[in-house]
Amino acid sequence: MTDKKEEISAPVELRVEATSENTIPHSKVEAQAKPEVEDKPESGISYSGIFALLIAACAAGLSGWLYWQQTQLEALLDQRQSAVLNAVENSQEAINHDITRRLDTLSQKLNDDIDKRNQDTQIALDQISSKKSTSTEESVLIDVKYLITLASRKLYIEQDKQSTIATLRLAQARANDISSASWFQLKQIIADDIGTVESINEADIEGIFFTITELIRQVMFLPLNESQLPKLTQEIAQKEITDTPSMSNLTNSFEDFLESFLPKKREATAEAMLTPAQEANIRQNLISKLNQVQWAALHRKQQVYRVGIQQTLDWITLYYQKDDPAIKNILVQLAGLHEQELNRNYNLLKINSLIEAEKLLVSISNNSNADTNLNE
Repeated sequence: MTDKKEEISAPVELRVEATSENTIPHSKVEAQAKPEVEDKPESGISYSGIFALLIAACAAGLSGWLYWQQTQLEALLDQRQSAVLNAVENSQEAINHDITRRLDTLSQKLNDDIDKRNQDTQIALDQISSKKSTSTEESVLIDVKYLITLASRKLYIEQDKQSTIATLRLAQARANDISSASWFQLKQIIADDIGTVESINEADIEGIFFTITELIRQVMFLPLNESQLPKLTQEIAQKEITDTPSMSNLTNSFEDFLESFLPKKREATAEAMLTPAQEANIRQNLISKLNQVQWAALHRKQQVYRVGIQQTLDWITLYYQKDDPAIKNILVQLAGLHEQELNRNYNLLKINSLIEAEKLLVSISNNSNADTNLNE
């Protein structure tokens, strides 16, 4: 509005200036013409002044009107601006209030959802923990059952006592990973099975083998029987010989010397002594028989083993000096070896822990299925 006012005022000033310029020459004319006519300048000045005043008044009025319009317009703009600002502030307050209300509602809803989700999560974690515990017990029990089954196979099929005990101990160690009270009976039965298998008297095959090896070494040095003369049919009276030099002592000594060369009658015919070749054959046959006994022991051939031991006993009794202490000791050792049982009938034993493991596995599986159905 100020620009419009300036545009309107400018022409007015121009017109005023034009009027002033016109008055100057008019005054000169009046001055020149004054002596001649004195009344004409009064009317001319009056009209021009009035006209200029009217123009000035119009310009002033127009300027005042424009100023008043500008003032009114500014007031109206201020009023409208205030109204808009108030409306905006009110609207902003309403929006803020609505946003606050909605945020409170949303926050409460989110808190409720979070609480519900936390509860659901805790329930799920409890279920997972329960299932994990059950799953762990079931997994361990499957391992224990497999080890017990393997121990049964080694006992009944392979007839291996030491491997059976070692496998049962592995099953016992695996079962100890679970501290549940329901496993107590299974652990106790596994310990009982280990004790039962350990109580079996198993033949010491290695001990038998090395004992026979030592007998083979001694055979080469054992004394064989010498030729035994039968008893005399008539006993010869022994004559006493003293250290005192006398004729009687000399006579008795001479007669005793002659008795060694005189033939005597005996109850039976004297047996001939063994030749060196026969002695060597006896020793070699005895060693061969003991080697056969070793082979039978290693392969657990009970019949071959006992026959070989018995033949060895018979040959030593027949061809070796039974009164010799070393021979007596060997005969005792062979008699003990003869009574050894190379094979045990393990089929009569029963591993009870396998049955208990199967029962416990069925119980755990049923409990797991029941919990699953309850959660669903």
